[in-house]
Amino acid sequence: MRFSASQWLVLIAADFVFRGLLFVVFSFHFMFVPLSFGISVIHLTIFGLVNIVVSYMKLQGRYAAYFVVILTNAIFLAAFIFTWVSFIRVSQQTVCVSYPDNCEWIQGKILLRGVAAILEIAAIQVVANVTPLLFTRAIFSRRVKSPKLR
Repeated sequence: MRFSASQWLVLIAADFVFRGLLFVVFSFHFMFVPLSFGISVIHLTIFGLVNIVVSYMKLQGRYAAYFVVILTNAIFLAAFIFTWVSFIRVSQQTVCVSYPDNCEWIQGKILLRGVAAILEIAAIQVVANVTPLLFTRAIFSRRVKSPKLR
């Protein structure tokens, strides 16, 4: 996927804004917005590196775009989930709405509700990864003129 400098700037801005909005909408806290910026930097770094590697593979057109998006999200999600689970286990976290019936994890042990919560947040992150890309492509897509009717 080839991007011009202006496309990269729009993609970066859209990623930061959209992910920040998602953090506010789903967490109801503005304090998580700086965390969203760090996650955006990680995602965009992975996206850029995968884009460079795929450009050397000589894949063409849509196949290259699909491959970049899928590989970027796979690497990003693996790193995101591994890091999150590591923090849960190392710090012996407990997250409960009502103990012990409604817990996601207890003293670093992830329960079934915790797995569901992690997968839900991972799905939101995929949306946060793909939406700015689609937005950028839509802004810079070439408009095809419709044929004139006689």
